[in-house]
Amino acid sequence: MRRVLLLVEGQTEEAFVRRVLQPHLWPLAVDAQATMVFTSRAQGRRAHRGGVTTYERIRKDVDLLLHSRPDAVTTLFDVYAFPKDMPGYPYPWPAGTEARVAGLTAAFEADVNDRRFFAGFIAHEFEGLLFTAPAALAEAVETDTQARTRLAAALAEVRRAFPSPEDIDDGAETAPSKRLLALCAWNKVLHGPEVAGAIGLAAIRQACPLFSAWLARLENV
Repeated sequence: MRRVLLLVEGQTEEAFVRRVLQPHLWPLAVDAQATMVFTSRAQGRRAHRGGVTTYERIRKDVDLLLHSRPDAVTTLFDVYAFPKDMPGYPYPWPAGTEARVAGLTAAFEADVNDRRFFAGFIAHEFEGLLFTAPAALAEAVETDTQARTRLAAALAEVRRAFPSPEDIDDGAETAPSKRLLALCAWNKVLHGPEVAGAIGLAAIRQACPLFSAWLARLENV
């Protein structure tokens, strides 16, 4: 059994690893364990987990995980609002989601410089993956049949406007989470892992090639 440690952004991603990724990876002899980023609200207060604040904090947590001698360490962070204190930022990347993810990944891996580490980014937010199946997303959020039908149609319209769920943009008011909040009573922690489990990894990775490539690296650690 290979032990893989995942540094994740918050409670939603931790639950996604536990409820969706772990059952998928266990038969492949990969034991995936999630740890949330350690942060502190203010000097002198107790540290708490969750939320990406600075790259410096992320890098320290990656080093701590590597020191525990796993077979591999990876991350599960949103590209949207990723800290801008990464070494060398901003980079002269070409336009486009794939280029941006590739640039962040290469820079992160070069800075860590450990063969056991590979970076993982979700483009642009975890919620973007859930646009893979608008009907399943609406099912989790709305109990009223008519409201559910209207929501599914609105979500499907958003999905059709982009080549893939991963291309749903990172605008301040148009990122996937902002679109959901404008359409329904969205709660990421409550609904996110539930919707991901209902959709299933097979459908998500078919619609989201960048996520699929990262998952393939996990499967083949």
